Amino acid sequence: MWLSPVSDEQYRVAITEATNRYAEVNKALTVREQAIVTVASYTGKGDLKHLKPAFVQALEVGMNINEVNEVLIYVYAYCGFPRSLRAIQTFM
Repeated sequence: MWLSPVSDEQYRVAITEATNRYAEVNKALTVREQAIVTVASYTGKGDLKHLKPAFVQALEVGMNINEVNEVLIYVYAYCGFPRSLRAIQTFM
């Protein structure tokens, strides 16, 4: 029941189920696709602090510099030119 107290065991079961569902859903995307989503998401939010490690991760999973730049240029239509430009400047 919503907002009802739960036991520690019920909580552990719920957390385990949520973790398993999250892991299963993440199998739908390759690590490169996940990196694209991460870079685009942080760019859209304007979160430069988390964007820097996302760039490193994207390069580590096999994306090249041109591919990352393409993502940043593409997302400007969705998040606006200023955020895309700041992300490009951060990437540089």
